[in-house]
Amino acid sequence: MALLFAVPAALAVARYRFRGRDALAALFLSPLMIPHVVLGIAFLRFFTLIGMSGSFPALIVAHVIVVFPFALRLTLAAATGMDRSVEMAAISLGAGGWTLFRRVTLPLILPGVVSGWALAFIQSFDDLTMTVFLAAPGIETLPVRMFLYIQDNIDPLVTSVSASVIAITMTALILLDRFYGLDRVLRREERRGAIGELMHGDYDVAVVGGGLLGSAIAWGLGRLGKTVAVLDEGDIAKRASRANFALVWVQSKGLGMPAYTGWTVRASETWGRLATELKEQTDLDVCLLQNGGFHLTLRDDEFERRGQLVTRTHNQVGAADYRMEMLSASDVKKMLPLIGPEVSGGSFCPLDGHVNSLRTFRAFHTGFKSFGIDYFPERPVSAIAHDGGEFRLTTLKGRAPRRQDRASRRQCQPDARAHGRLVRPDGARPAARSW
Repeated sequence: MALLFAVPAALAVARYRFRGRDALAALFLSPLMIPHVVLGIAFLRFFTLIGMSGSFPALIVAHVIVVFPFALRLTLAAATGMDRSVEMAAISLGAGGWTLFRRVTLPLILPGVVSGWALAFIQSFDDLTMTVFLAAPGIETLPVRMFLYIQDNIDPLVTSVSASVIAITMTALILLDRFYGLDRVLRREERRGAIGELMHGDYDVAVVGGGLLGSAIAWGLGRLGKTVAVLDEGDIAKRASRANFALVWVQSKGLGMPAYTGWTVRASETWGRLATELKEQTDLDVCLLQNGGFHLTLRDDEFERRGQLVTRTHNQVGAADYRMEMLSASDVKKMLPLIGPEVSGGSFCPLDGHVNSLRTFRAFHTGFKSFGIDYFPERPVSAIAHDGGEFRLTTLKGRAPRRQDRASRRQCQPDARAHGRLVRPDGARPAARSW
């Protein structure tokens, strides 16, 4: 129960600056500075005055107040060191308040919450000095019952109870470590809510990097029926999608490489179908808008150079016609009335537009589930080896997850294998080597 108050209090103190903040924090931690004998007498007098003396609710209230500083202290430490940019990214992707807390904030502060719960439980379970003033017949805690028992009896019962408590505690820790792993409980190294909960060991393609480009590659391969693994650094990576206009841009591309103009035009014309498919698959609108784009010039000589570039690009043998045209300042002003007098004109292409990069990034990752793509966060690749017709990838953590059977739980092996292709979105060689 103390955690129900400690978590919001810790987040408020860690995030906000307000008058009386330090005094409020000192008030929260004040039970640590008062001897438990004094607290017990004070609680006894207070609950007697309000008619709650000897009741179970009074005992609960007293214990919550006493253990609250232990839960708060560790939760506050975790909340203070939390990376707020991850929350900002989640908000920009449309996460609501409850979803943000449940899927982002709570996992980030969970080590502090678990540690605070453990200390609070130990303190409450072991407390005798204060509880002895509040306990009444029928509502004694175990330490109070043992204390009262040894005053009138001399037998090994208390020793047996103590040994049993220690044995139960040790057994619980051993079972937890055996079947789940204490490191997962305390450090959340294995994210149970990660995309691709069910994984296998052999893949057609391994994509190194789960940013916007890597996600698009993985999504497209999954759409073609390939088994794909995405090994990603995680949200600590500097994502281009977080600081990118996400332009769907055609003009100015392909000078010196005519085929590139055709690729660009086809890509622009395909964006509408991609946006529709992502919407149908994930119910996420990537906010595609293709109402044309301008490249403005500010001087007459700049306008002339821009016109020459447009002509040279258009006149290349094999270049696609992407309908780019030069507009005078008066023509531009008709379409963009707020331009200033410095604008001398510019080029316009009706195929240009833009999307919401963060929504697109989220849509690709959401679509991973439909295609059975395995996404492994916090797995930056440290080594890639090619041996026996397959790539073997090693992460900095020394392991890459592996899926065996759909009914089995997640396993971790020293490597992951890709039998078909290795794709690195950063363009490093081999970028798309196959065999």
